[in-house]
Amino acid sequence: MTIEEATALAQAEIDAKKTVNGGEGMFAQVNNERNEFTEAEYDQAVIDLANSKMYEANEKWMQDRAEAYPSQLAFIEAYTEKEILGESDKWDAYVVDYNKVRSDNPKPE
Repeated sequence: MTIEEATALAQAEIDAKKTVNGGEGMFAQVNNERNEFTEAEYDQAVIDLANSKMYEANEKWMQDRAEAYPSQLAFIEAYTEKEILGESDKWDAYVVDYNKVRSDNPKPE
């Protein structure tokens, strides 16, 4: 996803929220007063949402993979048993788990 695509999607979402366009609005509370966003605040909301969409589309897969991979301890145990004891049961299970994480969290194209 490009920044232009993310910005266009974000702009459409934020525009739909504006009360001028029939949405529920976005509000800020300042000095105990609830005020609808100014145009500058809506513009910033578009930038923030576009950045979030860019992260989700282009980078989040890395975080998801890191959190889902089998532990280093599981790797060490499986590798050690395979190399020293010649038993590959844990190693085979580790490889299946590792490959599942990669397929469940693919790199964006």
